[in-house]
Amino acid sequence: MVKSNLRIKELVLHDEDSDHHNRTPKRAARKQKDSPAECRDRVNDTMDKLLRCMSAERVMKHLVKFQDIANQNGGRRDWSSKGYEQSAKYISSLLEAHNYSVSIHPFVYPNLEQNVETAILERGANEEERKQYVNAFLAADDDMMTHFAPVHFSGSGDVRGRTLSLGEITSHSSFGCQSTDFERFEKGSIAILRHGGGCLIRRKITNARSMGAIGMAIHLAEGKQRGELPEIVYQEPFLDATFAKSNFPVIAITFEVAMELANTTCRIFVNNSLVDLESYNVIAESRTGDPNHVVLVGAHLDGSKNGPGIEDNGTGAAALVEVALGMAKLHPTRRLRFAWWGAEEDGLIGSMAYARERNYAAGVSVYLNVDMIGSQNYVFGIHGNFSDTQGPTSVLEEFYKINDIPYQEIPNVTCRSDACHFHLQGIPAAGITSVSIPMRKTATEASLYGGTAGELYDSCYHLPCDNLTNVNSYPLEINTEAVAYAAMVYAMKQVPGNGDAVHAAKVLAPSLEPVANATLTFANRSMVLLYPVVQVGIVLLCLKWGHGRHRSCRRRYDTALGRKYRKP
Repeated sequence: MVKSNLRIKELVLHDEDSDHHNRTPKRAARKQKDSPAECRDRVNDTMDKLLRCMSAERVMKHLVKFQDIANQNGGRRDWSSKGYEQSAKYISSLLEAHNYSVSIHPFVYPNLEQNVETAILERGANEEERKQYVNAFLAADDDMMTHFAPVHFSGSGDVRGRTLSLGEITSHSSFGCQSTDFERFEKGSIAILRHGGGCLIRRKITNARSMGAIGMAIHLAEGKQRGELPEIVYQEPFLDATFAKSNFPVIAITFEVAMELANTTCRIFVNNSLVDLESYNVIAESRTGDPNHVVLVGAHLDGSKNGPGIEDNGTGAAALVEVALGMAKLHPTRRLRFAWWGAEEDGLIGSMAYARERNYAAGVSVYLNVDMIGSQNYVFGIHGNFSDTQGPTSVLEEFYKINDIPYQEIPNVTCRSDACHFHLQGIPAAGITSVSIPMRKTATEASLYGGTAGELYDSCYHLPCDNLTNVNSYPLEINTEAVAYAAMVYAMKQVPGNGDAVHAAKVLAPSLEPVANATLTFANRSMVLLYPVVQVGIVLLCLKWGHGRHRSCRRRYDTALGRKYRKP
């Protein structure tokens, strides 16, 4: 996941006997898994069958392979390494052997060579008044005086001028999302504005430049700490190359620094360069299903340049492999497509290239993203558009609710991972992760999931220790099941104009419990008192027929499970 290259203090991993695990609340009971032979030889055409094949043990086998590949290539699997190439070949050959149509999607992209350590922020009109602020990329791990950081894909420039805030520097200062925010702005000044406001950084930049600003500083809200600068630095890691090619520098600053800079003279220096590079994504598609209604599930395959990338994002890539293998013999209603993205760590480049090409994105009905799902100090997180009650976030929520597993909405993450560009293209998109923003677990989260408050979710993030020992098998298995659940729901959903548009997978096993339990629940309903033989008979026929073929069958089955029937 693209979040931060800022240096963070490496924490010691906790083993299974540590206090870290002793404080873990009671975990959800895990269902018994079927053997690899059983899963290989059958068609997983019900939700129950599919989920019985989703185990951490099987996902770990792919992670072991990724680790072996990294070990053979200097501990690396980043997009420019042989480790990435070999990881891609491993996935391609495995899925081709299971009858998927596998292809390579190449792309060329402008790679940002950001000389972050050279960035400068100074206050003062002359040498006597000058104060130089601390660049976060140069700060020591425990340096609490970090003041600023250049925004990813900022333009290059060395500017000096008067700073003008959009109103007073307060918790209610202007965001710069509207051109009217700059009505009193003086041309040739450096804009200081607040982070957030419901718009992307690109809009703030466009508005500021149109009003004659020569640079921009975006400050954190009052009370936010320097460790949260990545919220701004990497909010929009995919900024168009035109921004990086400009002479308009953009930095992130703390609230305290914004207070000091307001209505003074300051200097901002950022030095970036762009080089065109080539990489590729791996795409595997089912040979059946409606090609005009594609269910796309993706995870980035590349790791950072600093380590093997097993948690980030070997876990997501490996889970995706196992879900694809589990669904290999299925005949879905919609076309199933799995994608392993390249160059995510350089700014979501692979998924951006794919989503922006009409030939590839056309027909995609929904996108599901999988990124960092086995963190040691985990949470269960969903990101996406929660206002869309019929969208993919609702399907993912459904899985955790059904299994009585706590989960949370992860804010401001959609555009830190590969769901971003599908979301921007208007495609319903959501994702799951085991980390949150900011990067340390809160006391509330610790009480909900266990683990240690105040510590990083992933203490080996973008470090050499992101290896097999950095993976927690419990969230890995839960989240793999969640991906499989959502993929099955959408893959078996009827397409518009093709009969009843139902969540067929929900009908197959909406509670993930044996059907006998559902029938017993139904038998307790008042309707059964009137028509016991007829109703039970209809439910049994529904089970035999695969449930969702008839609306009346769907209605009775929903009633049997104590749910309100939702008309498709």
